[in-house]
Amino acid sequence: MSSMPEQPGYDHSDTDVLLAEVEHQLTCLAEQTRTAKRERRQLRRARRAERLRLRVRASLPVLRSGLMFIGIVAFAIGLVLLMADTGDPKAFFELAGAACALAALTPSGK
Repeated sequence: MSSMPEQPGYDHSDTDVLLAEVEHQLTCLAEQTRTAKRERRQLRRARRAERLRLRVRASLPVLRSGLMFIGIVAFAIGLVLLMADTGDPKAFFELAGAACALAALTPSGK
């Protein structure tokens, strides 16, 4: 029978080079993971802020209408008190003026 030729042993001199390459790849992957997590947090914050802006923008017309309604009702109560000559209509006229001014200053939400 023929004997098998002896195979040379593994050269361990490249192990340090391979280990350094693997460590470098691991640090690169860790940095990429941190960057991806940071970007995901930023996107989440941006989406949350956009949702809040949309909610506020949608509620502005309702706010304006409510303020105008309060102003009209307060003005009507002030007129009734003025005609009946009872109570103090000045407070209701001030409330009506303030509510209408706030309604005028509130953005339209478009």
